[in-house]
Amino acid sequence: WSGAFVAGGYFQAGAAPVGNYTVTYTYVDPVSGCTGTDAKIIKVVNSAILDVGADVMTCSGAKEFTPPLPTIGGGEWRSLAGDFYQSGVLLPSKMQLGDNHLIYTVKTNEGCFLSDTLVIKKNPAPVVTIMRDFSICLNSNAVQLQATPAPGVWEGKGIDVNIGSTFFPATAGAGNHTLNYTYSDPITGCSTKASVIATVNSLPIIQLPADTALCISSGVLTLPSGGIWSGSAAITGQVFSPAVAGIGNHGLIFTVVDPSTLCQNANTYFIQVKGIPGPIKIMGDTTACEGQFIQLIASADNVTNFNWFVEGSPSPFSTGSKINYQVTKDEEIYLIPKPTLVGECPGEGRYLHILNNTPTGTAKRLTLKDSIENGALFQAVSNISKATSYLWDFGDGGTSTQIAGNHYYYKPGEYNVSLIVASAFGCERKFVLPKIIVLDEVGKAPDPVFDRGNGIDPDANALLVYPTVFSNKLTCEFVAKNEQEVIITLINITTGLPVLSKKVNAIKGFNRFRIDTELIKDTGQWYIIKITGIDFNNTLKIRKL
Repeated sequence: WSGAFVAGGYFQAGAAPVGNYTVTYTYVDPVSGCTGTDAKIIKVVNSAILDVGADVMTCSGAKEFTPPLPTIGGGEWRSLAGDFYQSGVLLPSKMQLGDNHLIYTVKTNEGCFLSDTLVIKKNPAPVVTIMRDFSICLNSNAVQLQATPAPGVWEGKGIDVNIGSTFFPATAGAGNHTLNYTYSDPITGCSTKASVIATVNSLPIIQLPADTALCISSGVLTLPSGGIWSGSAAITGQVFSPAVAGIGNHGLIFTVVDPSTLCQNANTYFIQVKGIPGPIKIMGDTTACEGQFIQLIASADNVTNFNWFVEGSPSPFSTGSKINYQVTKDEEIYLIPKPTLVGECPGEGRYLHILNNTPTGTAKRLTLKDSIENGALFQAVSNISKATSYLWDFGDGGTSTQIAGNHYYYKPGEYNVSLIVASAFGCERKFVLPKIIVLDEVGKAPDPVFDRGNGIDPDANALLVYPTVFSNKLTCEFVAKNEQEVIITLINITTGLPVLSKKVNAIKGFNRFRIDTELIKDTGQWYIIKITGIDFNNTLKIRKL
């Protein structure tokens, strides 16, 4: 062979520029020495660039994958050794550790055959050593998970993603939990996943009664069985003594152990021990006027409610810490603590004396007759307790503040007589007497023997004048120590001027004088009667009809 870029029987296409080249073949017959030649034209064209991409790595245990796309399609892949390439996919399981060669060959439109080799390096998976399966109680502390090499990633229920390698049984819940550990080789990128089974055992179920309260004086309480009680010196086995525990709140701890898993659970039973009620304190006034309501508020340590009784009644008239009670009489009421809330203790009661400040008693006239003569003396008496003031109203404008109601009527008609009394506390009671009729007759002045007002003789230095509401006659009684001249003077209170003056001779001892007042013309006036002697000087206030 001969021609440009022909050497050693080969046309050096890679060295020849693009263009047409004639190559000639010459043959010389060794026998005859004859020579023959033939020529061919070789056209050198630009060749396409084939690239199957960078070499790749895979790992033991990796999934099948497809080779990369070459720059020129339409060719064929084939493995240089082995059968790790099948049906268009690469099978890492059939590759050998280390380099594996995959050749890609393609024929171009110009008829050129191009090929490129893809090197696939198979790396071994890292060897992971992981802790054994374990069993744990639901209320146990967190478990530090262990595996090598590190660092790797733990995954599974109960693993705190923030901490990374800590397992919390309470978060995971009871049951079997698969915890996965994945380690990736930082150089090869190959990873291995290993698993451990964490068995979280449930806790024994504890059922306790509802929290309660006990009176300190109540007997011992038997606690539920099936576990161990602790938390108080008042516990002996399954018995709780409130008297030993004392007043206050007590938390009793009940612990139960599951014999199969050795898991234990505990719960607290709260018992409030309440004390004996203390002395009853009362807020509010226990005295009032009749018919008024008093508010009484009871309180005592260790009690919230009370029963209230009237004296002699077995049934309470009210229940509570506060009552509104109407005063009707002097009486005793009794209250006693009423255990209402759980654990409240019975206690001592207390008597309260309710005092009716309104006067009580009677007021009546002395005569049974309902009529008297004109000018006669009306007499009434009262027997009333707690009264400190009296006001008689005789119905004709006349009044009296004496205990007894004595009054002269000088005008015929019907009169309503009443008495209003008041106590030192201002409580009043009104007594209405039967109506009195004053007869329409011409009455003469009552005989001095019987015209005596309230009928009480004056003592030394005392003066008795009657009637205190007069018309035409007045009677004066007094006691003189010696015989002497006495001046009787009647003074008008409004003007301050005397309207009558009379000298009389008094004897030693009791004296009675009759005074004619017909000449006094002013009616409806108040007067001062003044009696003056050597050893006697006294005054009284009277009124003229």
